Amino acid sequence: MDRAATEEQLATEVSTLLRLIHPVKTAAAREGGAGVGSDRSAMLLLFPLTHGPLRPGALAEQSHSDPSTISRQVAELVRRELVRREPDPSDGRASLLAITDAGREVCERVRTLRREMLAAAVAGWSDTDLDTFASLLSRFNDALGAAYRPPTRTLPTQTLATIAAGTPAGAEQEPA
Repeated sequence: MDRAATEEQLATEVSTLLRLIHPVKTAAAREGGAGVGSDRSAMLLLFPLTHGPLRPGALAEQSHSDPSTISRQVAELVRRELVRREPDPSDGRASLLAITDAGREVCERVRTLRREMLAAAVAGWSDTDLDTFASLLSRFNDALGAAYRPPTRTLPTQTLATIAAGTPAGAEQEPA
C-alpha cells in the first residue's frame, strides 16, 4: 500500500475510533459520574484539575473551549461541590479552580470504568500486540498534539500596515 492510501486508511480508522469511543465515554461518564448531572463535558473538566489548580482561562485553553462555556460548566461543578474556587496567591484579583475530594472520586470512578471497558475490547489480544498498540497510539497522540495548532487571530491588513509604519499602539481601532 502506498503512503497516501495508508494515510487515508489512518484517517478512516481514526474517524471510526472517534465514532465508537463516544458510547464508551458516555457510559463511563454516566456510570462513573453518578450525581454529576447530564453535562459530560463539564465533568471532563475535572481531569486537568487533578494535576493542580488552574485559572479558568488556562482550563479553557487546555480544553480547547471558549471561556464562556467553561464559566458555565465550572459554575455547575462548583454548585455540585466537585470544584472549589480559591484565591490566586500571585494575583488577589484572580481565582484558581481546584478539584475537591468528591471531584477526585468521580475522576477515579470514570477512569476505572473506562479502563474496564477498554480491557474488555482487547481481552483477546496478546500482551505483545497490546504493548505495541499502546506504544504506537501514544506516539501518534504525541505527534498529533505537536501538529495541532489552535487557530491564531489574524490582524486586518490595515492594522499590519500601521504597525509596520510605526503608528503608536491604540492609535487605530480594529473594526468591531
